[in-house]
Amino acid sequence: MASLLTGSASLTVIALTCAIAAPPPQKPVAQRDTPLLSSFQYRNIGPFRMSARVSDIAVPDSPAKAHRNTIYVSFWTGGLWKTTDHGTTFTPLFDKQNKLTIGAIALAHSNPRDIWVGTGDAFTSRSSFAGDGIYRSLDAGRTWQHMGLTDTQHIARIRIDPRDPNNVYVAAMGHLYSDNAERGVFHTTDGGRTWKKVLYINDHIGVIDLIMDPKNPDVLYAATYEKTRLPWQLVEGGPGSGIYKTSDGGKTWHRLAGGLPGGRIGRIGLSLYPKNPNIVYAVIDNANTTKPIGPDDKVSTMGEIYRTDDGGAHWRKMNPPDVNVMPKGPYYFTQIRVDPNNPDHIIVTGEPFKQSFDGGKTWHGPIMEKMFGDFRTLWFDPENSKHMLTGSDGGLAVSYDGGKTSKAYNTIPVNEIYTISVDNDRPYNIYAGIQDHEHWRGPSQSPMRFGVSPRDWQALSDGDGEWITVDPTDSRWVYMTREYGGHTRLDQKLGYETNIQPRAPRGQPPYRFLWTPPMVLSPHDPKTLYTGGQMLLRSTDRGNSWQAISPDLSTHPADRIMRESEAGLPGGIPWFAISTISESPVKAGVIWAGTADGNVQMTPDDGGHWIDMTAKLTALGARRDGYVTRVQASHFVAGRAYVSKSGYKFDDFHPYLYRTDDYGKTWRSIADTLPDAPIDVVYEDPFNPDLIFVGNDQGVFVSRTGGGHWAKMNNNMPNIPVFDIKVQHRSHDLVLGSYGRGIWITNIDALEQLTPEVAASNAHLFDTRPATQRIHWCFGANDYLFGDNHLVTPNPPSAMMIRYYLKVPAPSGAALIIKDANGKTVANLKGPGKAGINTVAWDMRKAPPTPDESNCTAYGDKPVPPIVDQIEPPGRYALTVDVAGRHFAQTVEIAGRQGWALGPSPQPIP
Repeated sequence: MASLLTGSASLTVIALTCAIAAPPPQKPVAQRDTPLLSSFQYRNIGPFRMSARVSDIAVPDSPAKAHRNTIYVSFWTGGLWKTTDHGTTFTPLFDKQNKLTIGAIALAHSNPRDIWVGTGDAFTSRSSFAGDGIYRSLDAGRTWQHMGLTDTQHIARIRIDPRDPNNVYVAAMGHLYSDNAERGVFHTTDGGRTWKKVLYINDHIGVIDLIMDPKNPDVLYAATYEKTRLPWQLVEGGPGSGIYKTSDGGKTWHRLAGGLPGGRIGRIGLSLYPKNPNIVYAVIDNANTTKPIGPDDKVSTMGEIYRTDDGGAHWRKMNPPDVNVMPKGPYYFTQIRVDPNNPDHIIVTGEPFKQSFDGGKTWHGPIMEKMFGDFRTLWFDPENSKHMLTGSDGGLAVSYDGGKTSKAYNTIPVNEIYTISVDNDRPYNIYAGIQDHEHWRGPSQSPMRFGVSPRDWQALSDGDGEWITVDPTDSRWVYMTREYGGHTRLDQKLGYETNIQPRAPRGQPPYRFLWTPPMVLSPHDPKTLYTGGQMLLRSTDRGNSWQAISPDLSTHPADRIMRESEAGLPGGIPWFAISTISESPVKAGVIWAGTADGNVQMTPDDGGHWIDMTAKLTALGARRDGYVTRVQASHFVAGRAYVSKSGYKFDDFHPYLYRTDDYGKTWRSIADTLPDAPIDVVYEDPFNPDLIFVGNDQGVFVSRTGGGHWAKMNNNMPNIPVFDIKVQHRSHDLVLGSYGRGIWITNIDALEQLTPEVAASNAHLFDTRPATQRIHWCFGANDYLFGDNHLVTPNPPSAMMIRYYLKVPAPSGAALIIKDANGKTVANLKGPGKAGINTVAWDMRKAPPTPDESNCTAYGDKPVPPIVDQIEPPGRYALTVDVAGRHFAQTVEIAGRQGWALGPSPQPIP
């Protein structure tokens, strides 16, 4: 037990020692259903150009010349990546771990192959994700060992003693939405086998930053952080926030004063000057000093710079009183870096991104002006301060001239998607609403022969992209929402947006919209839209006018409803509003709605009457105040619906999933074999009523029994949150929107046909869908010769996909013969014989192929027929499959051919 001195007060710090802790045991949960599900491999198609939120950057100290070519960068939800060629290519290092949310990375000074990773970002955001402790790799990230601290959930900083890589300190914020004891500063002297908690205030106050004196590693400074995050309010700051110092390796700590502000203090960031470690800077969110920034009672706190030149004994405020160095979201940013070669040159993260050359007295910028803003972390090259790496909500970037110019490393396939939609174009397009980065549209396959690349994606809006839906009957019309509202309609034919934001009638309270306000189309009339504030709103004219068709469906507690002021005071967050809407595709007017504060209600008559289901769900064990992430009405039964809830905003990670078949009269839980991870979406397959998909914070799970049993279906997708799920009806593609790695696609035609009767048979040939021959652009051009620093996802094969099921392996495989209408054999194929679902792709080329079949150009020394003459004509063909002693026969069809027009198609606007 050590004494913690805080001026005249004395606190007690309990030094706890614990062995390595594996993640706590859980109930039996869904495992990968091998081999049935292993054949469903995904294409990860983007969009990646805009990247995602960076949490930390690390660059090794050695070897002397090569070290600057190596960069480690971590993302909130996208994992850990490494480049050894200074950003030309990146490799993922953490994809096999349970959670890819990362708060901190650190490299041992004596051995650059010794890496530590702290999971769970520490940005205290509404979209922060909890981690599961700290990990270590001794082989540059090839393998990892979990080193404990599982319940810290959000690790802010890791510091490694340059004298001893086994002597490590960890700053942990602790739980985001609840109190817990595993927070503070932890210390290990044996490489993580055991830990001592050496700085601990209480179970409410964590540690948000930690710096170490490189000349005397026993000297450390820690920033404690007091805040209360509730779903409806962020109470920023308190007297527990402060700066502590130890000079004996964490055995004793004392709180620094000597000019530092007290009272209500929010987040604090720390940095020291390595050539003279007595020079320390702190950027402090001072909630005692405020400034009006909006209507009503919304004010900002003041971001202030403090400096000490004597190791913390005395501090002085550096910025002028009228300069707020943290004008945007101080709880969210508030980090500072001092130039390792100039003690007066400092940079503070945030937006705008500014720097000072006189210790904070005057400020200049913005720097790296053409990069996406919201900067979160910064690395100075100790050998050349003009060489900087920055991490922002737009990814990783580099500058070689002190921030005057910059280059984005947009070669890392990360992205944070809220919602997706698909149209019925040929081939179909995918639409996504993206955190920080608008709404985007991209093709499921590209006209370019090499595949889908960033050039294929098109931005559709501005702001944070939240909900998006496209008219399935006419892709001209796209409907979008942004943060806290911002409803728009996009005319893709003419290329302009129309504001369709619903407004409350004069004299009525304004509509309350969540950060992600839902907007959906009626399955019975594409001109009819639904959106939700506290009331369900309907438009029958594509959003030109709106009508409320419900009362306030939330619990609407008056003392918890505040205007949005999360980045300041009083910290209000719109919460008591509709989060999900679904109208029955079977029966018009049966509409379900769920709210962020836990209510689930249904109207059987277009809003004439509303029935509250919340009490029945709560009686089954549903969390009463859990966020209703989805209500989905069944594609098959008018009275059937699925409800998923999330307790994430209360640090409750239990899965809540329910089903009704009788309009909510009775309910049953269908979450029995799902893991402890918040459920973000539930989706019923539109072709098989027993096939249900769930997206949670670990990936995607599938049930082939209507929710009776679940199997994990990540396959080649890592353990990332899946926020939205769609099935494209014509192609039978499963499309996933992930909050971390963008969009993933796999074809599930065979899975939809895999009934219990099929699974019980020894062999089965699935129905083969009509195929389209797609002629990709191929002009012999150098359109693909742009180096290795571009992300390209291969197109799906231009082939007829023939699939069959085997209960047990067939060692001799399968023999497939395809004949044309005249009985001529046009293809003789061999297929695999593995147990499970097998696929054979017929390229639909004429047999025998021409010697130059790979040459799709129309010129050269050897005459090459046009590509359309190298492929079989559209029409019907006879397919036979012999496998496992069974003979199958089926008529298959080449439905047609498709190419792509060149260039844009301008349209006159009437």
